[in-house]
Amino acid sequence: MPPKKLFNSMETTYSFHAFTEADIPRLSELFKRYREVNPCRPQTDGHIYLSPAFDHGQYVLCADSADGRLAACAALYPQGDLTWANILIDPAPSQEPWALRGSLFNWLVNLAQQLGHSRLAFQRYPDETDSAAFLQSKGAKLAYYIYNLERPLDLPIRSIDAPEG
Repeated sequence: MPPKKLFNSMETTYSFHAFTEADIPRLSELFKRYREVNPCRPQTDGHIYLSPAFDHGQYVLCADSADGRLAACAALYPQGDLTWANILIDPAPSQEPWALRGSLFNWLVNLAQQLGHSRLAFQRYPDETDSAAFLQSKGAKLAYYIYNLERPLDLPIRSIDAPEG
């Protein structure tokens, strides 16, 4: 299925498609460019987007610029009553991040609604000021920082005494 043109601005035409295995190296390049400006953001292994958690790439929308570069992507991860979302935009000055973010944000909201979810959560790091400003412009509020415990929960969790003071 050829890419679908969804967003056209005065400077750039973007085409959109669901994430595929062919996008993995392009996503790595996008992360590399993004992390040059936002070093706190950890790199995501694109293979995760091909897992059932992301409906084998259907919950990830890629935006290609006219020159064939991956300009942005948005990912949705439904988890219980909370749906995790992410928008990653190429920080290059030639990009139009607010308009492109808007298109991807609308896609995320629509997909979440189609899946019966009513809450989106975005994790942002302190150096991602543009992303945070965009999310705040959409009504998002900073609620808490997230700690992810990755361990088998069926094993005992060791007790540690609090340090003095």
